[in-house]
Amino acid sequence: MSFRLKKIAQNELLLSSAAAIWQRQGEVASIGFPPKHGKWVKCGDSQRLWEGWILLTDWLEAISPELAKLAVSAKAENQIIHWLVSKERPFECPMPELGYQRLWFSDVISGEHLPDKALLRILSSHGPIWLEKVPKIGPKKVSIVPSNLSWPISLSLGYSKVQLKVLEQIELGDVLLIQTKLSEVFCYTKKLGLFQYVDEGVIMEVQDLNNTEEMHSDASSVDSIQKMDAIPVKMEFILHRKHLSLLELQCLYEGHVFPLPNDSESRIEVRVNDVLLGYGELVQLDDSLGVEITKWLNESK
Repeated sequence: MSFRLKKIAQNELLLSSAAAIWQRQGEVASIGFPPKHGKWVKCGDSQRLWEGWILLTDWLEAISPELAKLAVSAKAENQIIHWLVSKERPFECPMPELGYQRLWFSDVISGEHLPDKALLRILSSHGPIWLEKVPKIGPKKVSIVPSNLSWPISLSLGYSKVQLKVLEQIELGDVLLIQTKLSEVFCYTKKLGLFQYVDEGVIMEVQDLNNTEEMHSDASSVDSIQKMDAIPVKMEFILHRKHLSLLELQCLYEGHVFPLPNDSESRIEVRVNDVLLGYGELVQLDDSLGVEITKWLNESK
């Protein structure tokens, strides 16, 4: 099967795209064929980012309407070109993409020798310019991030790896020891950095993660599991969770204080394999950090 595809030249696409963008910005811009009469000169910026054609009578009408009524002689043509070349800025274009430091000009040609293709017509300070080449022009950047968009941030105190049978034996009042202490800030499953306590809450320190090991990877050898109650589970202890706006997230990266609720240390989330099972209070048990269970979501407890 063969497809009949519409063929578009790259330069044609650039011209039509520029026309659409400039029209939306309120500028005069349209695609069309230049008239094949009169005398023309080609010009462009010194960096060759854009090129276009100027009809000399159009230019004369902007400068001197009386002279434009006269036939343009070869001598007059040379004088016009000399004037254009001698001026540092012979004309201005309203589009910033058509700026320039210096311009170059070609020899004068007759209209019948113009390129036989559609060009982009715009208005400069001295009349129309028929653009044959333009740079790639992107629309003005508009933020597509809605103001109510937010990201879930969690402050992880650490985790412990236990067996399923241990999980089934947990009662209210038990203290769960935090085996691996982290003090890490997460967005979804991505680590943003480390946090440390200050008087008003916590602050985050951005870490270079390129040369660090994943804290949640288990480097130990894999053991075989003979019984269901020996299936390992990961128990994680979350100090606080909150959705942050883009601005709040930027402030966090800049080292601003992330405030904590007054009761955050007494409402530690206990999550097993990322499922919330209960709440507890952060305690110091001898030389270890632990969480005393105060609420268990399993009704049997």
